[in-house]
Amino acid sequence: MTAVLARTGPEALAERDLEQIALRLTVHARAVASGVRRRAAQLPGDSAAFRSTSGFVAGIASTEAVV
Repeated sequence: MTAVLARTGPEALAERDLEQIALRLTVHARAVASGVRRRAAQLPGDSAAFRSTSGFVAGIASTEAVV
């Protein structure tokens, strides 16, 4: 496997490569969202941080339903 940080040439990535990139990004995004949810659950319910984080986590949940 070769990591590609940027493409400078005119050649396009193959469809299977694009699918693999999308899959890996999705897996990592879900892992981050899970970590945010875990941390948010540990916050006191009456804190400003909890209120702002709960809105963020709800946004992640609605986005995941689409993915």
